[in-house]
Amino acid sequence: MNTSVLSERAVTFACAEDGTVATKGSRTWGQRIGVYLASVGRKQPNDYCAAFVYWCFEQAANQLQRPNPLPKTAGVPTLYRFAKTRGWLAKDGPQRGDIYITAGQGHTGIVEITPPAGKLKQCRTIEGNTWIGDHVWGVHRRAKDLSDAYFVRIS
Repeated sequence: MNTSVLSERAVTFACAEDGTVATKGSRTWGQRIGVYLASVGRKQPNDYCAAFVYWCFEQAANQLQRPNPLPKTAGVPTLYRFAKTRGWLAKDGPQRGDIYITAGQGHTGIVEITPPAGKLKQCRTIEGNTWIGDHVWGVHRRAKDLSDAYFVRIS
């Protein structure tokens, strides 16, 4: 199955946000972070990984002049339950544009790069409310282990 146009555009919006950082000394404050949270009706300080995913899909949906199919939530468990009830949990490994959800349903991001066939151990995601380096919080690309994840595929 190929990446949907909506999912591909969501990846484009996520890539453009890579490197957005939280206010120094904070994980959940910052101008762009406020935009992600506002898209789901939340204010700072709040965890925003699911709000970031929603925001990316909202921008893509607006560009395509269609409704965003995702629930307006900052909660990863809500996103997971929503996807599960719609049969959107992929069973064949990640694809570009899928939504990555940790098995514990505590974190989410968007799959940017998938591994070559036969080497399915990690994928690369773009995530909000995550850190790199010396705890620089914000939106960053991360390598994620596939054995501890669900993948949501919007067709």
